[in-house]
Formats: sequence, structure tokens, C-alpha cells
Amino acid sequence: MPGFETSSVKKMKICLVTFDFPPLAIGGIGTQSYGLASSLSREGIDVCVLTAGKQDEEECLTNSVKVIRLKVPIHSKLRKIPTFQFRAWQWLKCNNKNFDVVHFQETAGFLYFLSNLFNKKGENNTIEHFHHSHISEFIFHLKFLFKVPRDSLPYLFMPVSIFQEYISLKMAKRVVAVSNNSCSTLLSWGIDPSKIVVIPNAISESSFRDGGKTPLSGPVRFLCVGRLVPRKGIDILIEAIVILHRNGVNNFFVDVVGQGPLFKYCQKRIKDLRNCHMWGLIPQQKLERLYREADCFICPSRLEGFGIVLLEAAANNLAIVANDIPVFREIFSDNEALYFEQNSPYDLAEKILELINKPNLISVRQVKARNKIKYYTWQNVVKNYVSLYSSMISR
Repeated sequence: MPGFETSSVKKMKICLVTFDFPPLAIGGIGTQSYGLASSLSREGIDVCVLTAGKQDEEECLTNSVKVIRLKVPIHSKLRKIPTFQFRAWQWLKCNNKNFDVVHFQETAGFLYFLSNLFNKKGENNTIEHFHHSHISEFIFHLKFLFKVPRDSLPYLFMPVSIFQEYISLKMAKRVVAVSNNSCSTLLSWGIDPSKIVVIPNAISESSFRDGGKTPLSGPVRFLCVGRLVPRKGIDILIEAIVILHRNGVNNFFVDVVGQGPLFKYCQKRIKDLRNCHMWGLIPQQKLERLYREADCFICPSRLEGFGIVLLEAAANNLAIVANDIPVFREIFSDNEALYFEQNSPYDLAEKILELINKPNLISVRQVKARNKIKYYTWQNVVKNYVSLYSSMISR
């Protein structure tokens, strides 16, 4: 009829396969998967999330996001991931034709890719998401094996994950790297540069806390949040606190939030210190309160694919103190964050002391860091994913 047009545009259908997905799992990958699924849904895309659970079930995140949880063992991590890979492969064998793109987080699709390799099939559109180098992470864990042997022992199986990741990266049609640093790692592994696209991680607009920080009163409060594993560098922070204590500097407080194999090791190192508290895992409400109370955020990580925690800290109006590793420099310059010499607890101790003695530096960096991260919101970043999916479908 005149004046009317019929649209023949087909609604895009994406399957996001991830072992971690809230609320049953926490961590960077789970948070990013949730943010991506929600943002794609708001863009009018049909999204199905295939993830792990305690029993086979289906739930609805929004009107357009269907979450399917595949039952995996509850306790042993060494059994959880292989079981999920197997069940995801079985599910996709029957359902992959229903989707335009199947997007895997890290090694979630290993058996799917392996079956295609053996069958020599040219499969449909697939993406493998790459966060950071597990080879470097494995090396860090080896260094701590004799300090915390029982807790670090499971990480000796990481070479299996490295092999799985390599096969998945080679077989995927496209690879998403979360930073230029991660992209460089992929190139060093011989991954075809033509299929790599760099898309940074993001945070929700709701993560931004309204208003600035109140003026400093009393001791400067520092916060550190993350898994207590060697690559996160928590031992560097603990050693810096001990160094300051030995030199009679105690007019500050540090909250450490997180769990992992280095928890008892770090707790033992600070047992005589009153200005540092290790919380372990805490409810979200408690974590939000610690963010409100803190003045500065310390990120001592030796290795990161991106550094979502820096975005979260800046969104909470905290000044950033970070290990001087290349990937963090992609987010913040020297004007926006305070960097300590790479992996040096002595230089970290000096930077903490500098902020204690010059509180005006804290307020300046709080504002600059918050202004910088406005680019890294899902509202902006999701457009890159929509463009990537569209280009794959059009081919």
C-alpha cells in the first residue's frame, strides 16, 4: 500500500556461552557476560546465554535474554569446567543452527571446536573471547607453589586450559581481544591478525556513584578488591604495608576484599598489623559500603587482560594506585592514575606514603579518573559488538 514499507530485516540471534554468569558466579568474565547480554537485548537483539548451574533449568533475564543453565558438579572445579564443555557441546549440536553467531567466553567451546576439527567441517559463525595469557598466569602460580602448596596444586592443571584455549582460538572465525596488550599476545601465538578485533571491557552506567568524595578526614583509606591469586599481586600490597609498618607509618587503613589460595598466606603476614583487614568474600551491600568509605583504590596486579576493577573504582570516585603494567596504561595516563614501579612493594610503599602526605593529590586524581572512564560504558562499547556480529552475518 502507498505510504507503507515492509521491513525484511531479520532479527539478530546470538548465543553467548560462558561458564560464569550471575548470580551463580562472580568475577570479571561473569560480570562482562551479564553486561554484554543485557546491552545486546536493549539493542533489540535476541540473546540466549548458555551457562553452568546446579540443575538443568531455564530462566529469563529480560524479555529478550533467555538463560539456560546446564547442570554441572557442585564442588570440584576440575570436574565443573570439563562437564560444562561437554554439555554445552551436546546442546549446541542440536541448537547451533538457531543462531546467527555463537560467542564463546575463553575455553567454554573447546569440545565444540575440537569436534569440528576432527570432522573437518567449515562451521557457522563463531567467536572466541580472549582475556589474558594463561601461560603467564601459570608461571606466576609456579613461583608460589612451595609457599602455599595445597591451595596452588590445582593450578598445575593449567597447561590443559592453555592447550584448550589455543585450539579454540585457532578454530574460531573471529577472536575478540579485550585490549591491545591481549591482541599482542594473540599475535605472538600465531593467531591470524585478520580475524582479531579489539573491544574493551565495559561497566554499566548504573555503576557510577553520584557526587564526588567528601573531603578527607582522618587516616587515608585504601581498598583492594580481587581474587587472591599470584597474578593479582596481593602479596606485593601486603609486603608494602609491612614495609610502611617497619618504618613507623601507621596513619592509614587498607581493606582487602577477596578469596583465593593466598588468603591464609597474606593473613599470616599482617597478623600483628591493626591498619589492614582481610575480608574474604563479602555481600554486595558490604562491598558497596567499603567503596563509599575508601579514598583510594590499589590494584597491584602483575597480569590483567584489561582491568575492569579500575573502571569500577573510578566509577566510585576513588583515586587509582596501580602496578605499572602496559594494559593499565591503555586506560589511564600518569595524570589520571598513580603508578608504582612494576611489581615493586618498596615503590608502592612510597606511593602510599606520598598520598598520605599530600591528600590534595587524591582529590585531583579522583576527578580525572572518573572523567576518563565515561567512554567505557556498555552504552558505547556494545555498538562494537553489534557491528562485529553484523559483519559476520553479512558474509
